[in-house]
Amino acid sequence: MKYCGARQDNLLPFDGLSLFPGTISTDAKYQGYTKALGVCNTEDDELFTTGTLTLTEGRHISANDSHVAIISQDLAERNELKIGDYLTAHSYSVEDQGFTGQEIRVQIIGLFTPNAVEQFGETVTTYDKIQNRVFVDLQTSKEFDGGEINYGFSALHVTIDDPQDMARVVANVKALPGIDWKAFAVEVDNETFENAAAAVDVGADNLIEKPLPTENGIQVSVGLDNLAQLYLIGLAIIIVAVSASSITVMRLKPREILSKMS
Repeated sequence: MKYCGARQDNLLPFDGLSLFPGTISTDAKYQGYTKALGVCNTEDDELFTTGTLTLTEGRHISANDSHVAIISQDLAERNELKIGDYLTAHSYSVEDQGFTGQEIRVQIIGLFTPNAVEQFGETVTTYDKIQNRVFVDLQTSKEFDGGEINYGFSALHVTIDDPQDMARVVANVKALPGIDWKAFAVEVDNETFENAAAAVDVGADNLIEKPLPTENGIQVSVGLDNLAQLYLIGLAIIIVAVSASSITVMRLKPREILSKMS
């Protein structure tokens, strides 16, 4: 195992943040709420690794960050925000049964762009719209719930050193005790590995530009320009050979050619 991270989802309001409206109404209690995704590292989050989202400005959230956020380019433009600006929210208050506790500020360090948005006719709530998502570091996400909301982690991400060990790792994970596998699912994403492997197969011609070892230790390098010369030389040899063999035929009379064919 190379890396392990987790994600925690919170549904909360940010002070004065204007959100893109959804296509269906939500409970009045959740007006102005959006999903804040607490992550260890956005670069390894599935929304970015699968290409659903692309970081277009700034940097990713890392494991050492605290009180930082990444929002969509659209949301930033809608609220006239830029990298370096702050978003403000509050921790959850048990007494008020809402996010009215201690003020928490997060600094915007990156902007993302969704590669696909909801299509016309699709139903989506305001807090589920991809443009309204807010990524924060995991520690800040825990501060938002004030230690009072024990949702746990919504997802656990594991990166392994060798993709060929994927089946063994998944089997070991499924063998872990205390996990209700009726409520959780294991998803395998080795698209990057498969694409890289396929590019080794498709791009095999590039190997001709690599030095080729020989038995006596001499290395021979053949480039594309050398191949072109070889093709031209081969074509010239074929033309000369065909021409030479044709001369004797061309000297014969039609009757002589027919008699030889018979």
